Amino acid sequence: MAFQVIDVPVTATDISVSLFGQKVKENDDYFNGIKQTTPPIPLISGDTVLTTSHKAYFPIFGKLVGGTLTNVWLSCTNASTSGAVEVAIKQTPAGQSMCTTNFTMDEGETTSLDPAVPGVIDTDHDDLVEGNVLEISVVSAGSGVLNFFVTLEFTPA
Repeated sequence: MAFQVIDVPVTATDISVSLFGQKVKENDDYFNGIKQTTPPIPLISGDTVLTTSHKAYFPIFGKLVGGTLTNVWLSCTNASTSGAVEVAIKQTPAGQSMCTTNFTMDEGETTSLDPAVPGVIDTDHDDLVEGNVLEISVVSAGSGVLNFFVTLEFTPA
């Protein structure tokens, strides 16, 4: 079966395996696997104020093995009233930092979408190893931060 090329999508045109062959499914699987994002990982919730002792752990198994860490987002319900929040990501058991610049959420902000200093993932240490665990730790907690979450994005191998 020859594949048809669609130059410009047309409204009400069905794209299906029956019309265009198995390549549609292969491409769909590929595009669905490009990025995988975790649900927000809570470091604290409720009335607990964020401190530098707060940590969370994320195990590496399944589709993530051999992939890479590609982005990190921070969020909370109550922004810091004094100082930024800074988070480090390490892969254990080696304890190797996965960031050349840690991820931050600025004072007065409830997300890290537009930080003054963006986090940078170390491409020499971003590979995910089966059975390892990512340690997410608070380096700087700001002041008064409540309900703090970290969301990780991965690109599968």
